[in-house]
Parts: sequence; C-alpha cells; structure tokens
Amino acid sequence: MKYYAHYDSVSEIRHLLAEHLHNVAQNGQQLIPPTVRFPSLENRDVGVLAKIIMFLHDIGKYTDYFQSHLMEGKTSLLSSHAHISACFARALAKNCLDHVPDPEKQVWAFIAYLCVRFHHGNPTLKELFSNDIWSILEQQHANLSQKWIEVLTDLGLQEDGDFLQLPQHVDLCQWRSDTRHFLHMPQHMKGRLRKDYWFFALYYFFSLLIDSDKLDSGGILPSVVKTVPAARVTDYIGAKHGGEMSSPMTEKRESARQQMLSVLKGLGDEQIRKEKFFTITAPTGIGKTLASLECALYLQQRIAELEGYIPRIITAIPFINIIEQSRWDYEGVFGKDAYVLTHHRLADFSFSAGESEELPLDQRLLLTEAWEADVVLTTFVQLFHSIFTNRNRPLKKFHKLAGSIIILDEVQALP
Repeated sequence: MKYYAHYDSVSEIRHLLAEHLHNVAQNGQQLIPPTVRFPSLENRDVGVLAKIIMFLHDIGKYTDYFQSHLMEGKTSLLSSHAHISACFARALAKNCLDHVPDPEKQVWAFIAYLCVRFHHGNPTLKELFSNDIWSILEQQHANLSQKWIEVLTDLGLQEDGDFLQLPQHVDLCQWRSDTRHFLHMPQHMKGRLRKDYWFFALYYFFSLLIDSDKLDSGGILPSVVKTVPAARVTDYIGAKHGGEMSSPMTEKRESARQQMLSVLKGLGDEQIRKEKFFTITAPTGIGKTLASLECALYLQQRIAELEGYIPRIITAIPFINIIEQSRWDYEGVFGKDAYVLTHHRLADFSFSAGESEELPLDQRLLLTEAWEADVVLTTFVQLFHSIFTNRNRPLKKFHKLAGSIIILDEVQALP
C-alpha cells in the first residue's frame, strides 16, 4: 500500500508520506547553525530534537483514518493527525534525550509535543487537555500500533532500535494522569520550571518545523547562503562616486568606515565567538548603511572560518522609503552573486527560477515570507513581529534569526 502526505486527484499532486518525512527532517537539520544551543541542550542535541520533531510531525498520517480522508474524502475526528503525531514525538524525545537530566528533559519532550501538535495552527499553552481527546488518541494509537511494522518498512526503519518499540512508549493511560510531567507542564513552565529560554526554544523548533514542512510541501529546497567579500563595498563606493573630487565629507566617511573595520579586525577568535552586540555611533550622513554592511560582511567571513557556516545578513530599517534607498546600494554591492530580498507590506515578490523563468506566485510568496534569501532587507515591524507573536505565518522565519548577523539601521527611531 502507498501512503501519501498530500494527494489531489484534480491537480494530480501526489506526495508520498515517507518521502515527505525524510525530506523535512533532512532539509530542516541543514538549517541549524552550529552556534545554536541552549543552557540544557548542546548543539548536537538541538539537532537530535529537531530531527525527532520534523521526522514525526506527520507520523499520524499513517492511520487508516487519515488515508481514507485523503484518498476518499471521509472526514471524522479520527482523521486528524497532528495530536497523535505529537504524542509519538514526545515519547521518542524522552528516550533519545535520556542523558539530559530531569526536569529539563521533560520540558524538552513537552516542547517537541507542542511543536508537532500545533504545526498547522498557532502554538499555545492554554486549554490543552480536554476529556474528549483521549478516546480519539487511543483509537489512533491502536491503529498505528497494529500496523507499526508496516509503517517502519515504508520508512526504511524496520531495524532501527529507537523506533521499533516506540508505540509502547506512548503510554496514554499513564499520561492522562501524569500531572507532574504532562498535564500540568504548561503551568510548570510558567512557574517552578520557568526559564527565559523556553520561549525562544519553543519558537525556534516550531519555526524550524513549519518552515521546513511548508518548503517541502511547496516543492522547494532550502538554499545555501551565498555572499561576497567585504572588499566589494569599497569597490562599490568607488564606482558609485567615481570621478567625484575628494571633499571633507568623503574623507570623513572613509575615515569612519576604516575605524569601524579596524575595531573588528582587532578582535581575536574568542572575542568574535563571544561578542554578540556591536554598536555604531556616528552622525547622520557619515555613511553608516554601507559601513555597517561592510562590517557585517567582514564578520560573516570570520564566522564562516571559525564556525564552518555562512551567516545570513538581515538588515532591519524603520521606514519603507529608506529600505528602497538601501536596496539600490545592497544590490550594487552583491550584484548577481547573492540574492537580496526586500520584505515589507508594499514589496513585490520578484523571485526567479533562472535567467528568464518566473516562479509561480504561491512559491514566490512562500520564499519571501520565509526569508529564503542570502540577504534580507526588512522593516522593524516585520522583524519584531517575527518574535513577539504566536501566529504560525510570521513564525516561519523566526529560526532564520538564529546564527544570523542582524543589522538594526537607524535604531534610534525605535520608540
């Protein structure tokens, strides 16, 4: 039997479930920078937990109920898939993070549960457990358990020890009375187990999942960040002002730019690793936009050498008209060697698949909203709305902030 993640007989869309799960897990893991870690979760375990979340996010689609809904249009409460998938993700997370001490391990497993349960909606800690959920989960669990060997065979995991006994670890009878580690976990995360980083951790893994899921469902592979040397800024300034006579202002701009770069060049490797915030204080008109970009490109190069990945550059600017002015400079620096994306409420969705081939509108919208580009120019509103929200759509790009170089231009405009 073939199992599908997505199926539409009209448009002839047929997406095999096993292929989708493997793609989302594999592509999503590639999006995790080596610098992402939390106080109780090292980078390696970040990758482990992310893989569990992404690989099991649609495991509930293997039920007969969901496949009947997909292929025959039979809809019932049992055809839902996210909640039972979340239960499997929680169980596997507890097993695979066994070396992480309690109670942190229990919270990480609960975060996996939340990410998967709400990956089609908005993450929340409110009103999670009503009495009517258990009967549905038990029937879905029984159906998956009965065909588990068939599921593992379809996934190519029939000899994987972590997965073989997984249904037995989804102990719903025990969970429905477990107030310490499950039913009351939302209150514990806001009370006795409160940590500031739980907020960022939940949103990071949730964002990673929904971005990877939507990109694969849209037939899009995540791109590798491309860049140019920092010297390209100097070349661009020379070309932009070619033929102009030297003036006190141009000399001041050049001096300021060189001073900023000299500070960064004077930093050792450990300082580059540890310093997270840099500020530029300079008068208006001194050329901070291009100077900050050159500094970002220099930092990008150093981080690539030290950490083994190229950080994305994200520049946030308070006003749309300033973004459009900066866009010309950014595109002049990067040329065709890296893609500069502008994202604000008036931006177009100009993504190209090649020299002359325009991508379909839905793919362009998806790529834009996910900040799937080498360099991003956006507004303060878009940037902070990606952080201070619980809405699914803007959270797609939350994980892109991790490990990126973020420039807040004209930051004094913040109220």
